[in-house]
Amino acid sequence: MDTSALRTFVIAARTESFRRTAALRYLSQATVTQQIKRLEAELGTALFDRRGRTVRLSAAGRAFLPRAERVLRELSAAVAEGPRGGAALLRIASSPHVARVFLAGLLAREAPPQGWTLSVLPSDDVPQAVRAGEADIGFARFRPLPPDLQSRFLYEDDLLLIAAHDGLDLEREPPDAAELLARLPLFTYGPAATWVAVEEAVRRAGLPALRPMHVTQVDIAKQFALDGFGVAILPFAAVRQDLAFGSALAVPLPGVALPRDGVYAVLAQDPTPPAEQFAGRAAAWFSLRAAGRPQRP
Repeated sequence: MDTSALRTFVIAARTESFRRTAALRYLSQATVTQQIKRLEAELGTALFDRRGRTVRLSAAGRAFLPRAERVLRELSAAVAEGPRGGAALLRIASSPHVARVFLAGLLAREAPPQGWTLSVLPSDDVPQAVRAGEADIGFARFRPLPPDLQSRFLYEDDLLLIAAHDGLDLEREPPDAAELLARLPLFTYGPAATWVAVEEAVRRAGLPALRPMHVTQVDIAKQFALDGFGVAILPFAAVRQDLAFGSALAVPLPGVALPRDGVYAVLAQDPTPPAEQFAGRAAAWFSLRAAGRPQRP
């Protein structure tokens, strides 16, 4: 049985979209359709009910899904435990923010052996990569909800409203958040759950309704704000140096209880030994970082 087709099936089952599956698998939509059809022919049953562009798991598909996921997990474990130059393999998936701000320091302490890989994905897609057997461990900015995965809290960070520094006296009063939010767009980046909580906190405080523009990279959201195109709500770790160098301002949000930004390790319920060991070392490293991190403004 084609393991590539199995991975495609698992993602299609979870997303219920061949178009979304094609994007996540870096395949054409025609290739996704062909892989599913070959798998259905091999099994002798339809795995999806198709209605126009809508696909839903059939009864046979729902029965086959946990088996496909189990096969991929066992294959992943076998590959990870097998020797390659005497070193265990490890496939890491990470959100862009976690990869840029944290993973370089963590991996520098690890001296990763040849064969380790890092895939940078949107935070919302990291759990899917672990579930589908594409990664042994993931690092995401929210706690995944699926019961077939486990998540471990590693780090918590403040979210700040950031605006470009106007070059005036650093000691003067900061700009008014309500005036900025009424006048400028808000560039957002991060998991959808975070932004639901942000918008609710702003609404409860009676501030102007947000005019968000969601971008796919935290660095782009930050740069747009620093260039004066708008403002952004970003994790402190992402803007710490910009605040220290005076290129950004942290704008107070009186009465607004913003959610906290998090880092979570995402693993299968039965993770591979290298993934389990790396998760433990990551937890220790993040704990040390939390103890020594600089204070936010």
